[in-house]
Amino acid sequence: MEKKKFKEQDIHQLVTLQAEVRDKNTEIAYLETQLKQHQQTISKLKQNLADANENNDETYQTIDQIWGRYDKDNSGELDKLETLNFLNEFLAMRNKPSVTIEQFNIFFKKFDVNGDNMIEKSEMARFVR
Repeated sequence: MEKKKFKEQDIHQLVTLQAEVRDKNTEIAYLETQLKQHQQTISKLKQNLADANENNDETYQTIDQIWGRYDKDNSGELDKLETLNFLNEFLAMRNKPSVTIEQFNIFFKKFDVNGDNMIEKSEMARFVR
């Protein structure tokens, strides 16, 4: 009789372990799905970053191409009027409409980081993006 009770305990333990294994397998399947989704997201983000870097390279090339026409004193900065003229040429090169004075003033204030009423080349790169 004691042998039979021992076997019943073993069977109960086995059934419990099988249920735990099923639960763990379900959890693993869920985690694998999540991993695949995250890998796809990372892949998309990497592609977006690569595209952004390519666009930034083009932006910097365009800035370099026309910067000297407006930075007459080679100070590395453009005053407000020079910046407006530069921006309109830059936009025209990209087949985009000119900005209004109101838009320009808002953007200029935002991107003139140090508040000196001049736009440096690095500020311009952020300005035109």
